[in-house]
Amino acid sequence: MNWGQAFLQQSKSDLDIFQSMLQDSTVSRNHALHYLQMATEKLCKVDLNRQTWTNEPKHSHYVLVPFLNNLKQVQGRATRKKLNYRLSDVEFGQHIDKLLPLAEKIQNLVPSKNDRRNCEYPWCEASGNVIVPCEHDYVDIVGNIEFENFVQLIKDLMGVIPVPPSFD
Repeated sequence: MNWGQAFLQQSKSDLDIFQSMLQDSTVSRNHALHYLQMATEKLCKVDLNRQTWTNEPKHSHYVLVPFLNNLKQVQGRATRKKLNYRLSDVEFGQHIDKLLPLAEKIQNLVPSKNDRRNCEYPWCEASGNVIVPCEHDYVDIVGNIEFENFVQLIKDLMGVIPVPPSFD
């Protein structure tokens, strides 16, 4: 198994866990969103590192927004065709543009030394109020009108991102 195959397999597993957790009312949203963030990060690393599948991908959490922007460009045309969304290049770009603000929020759910909102560690708001992730509702993400479209795009992309066979 190469790095691309491994990351894609783990990404699919993370997305499955996200979907299970999101449906379970006893699980705090932060846990489900953590798995969504990890699934999208790994999926994006598969595609963004396609030229170097034999090497471990770069260690960066901030790959979702660049990946989606790449899909709108010429280099994303083959992937767009595989999605079979029946949208023109312009319409597909508009679809992605609608999802980008939500994608940025999901991408930024990773912990940061800037004490911003995340899914793992408590953070401090400007008011001085300390927020606990398991008590935060993340309504601006899961309640976003584009949330279901975003999740569907990620599911669809998992089926079309090319991963080369192993050469072991």
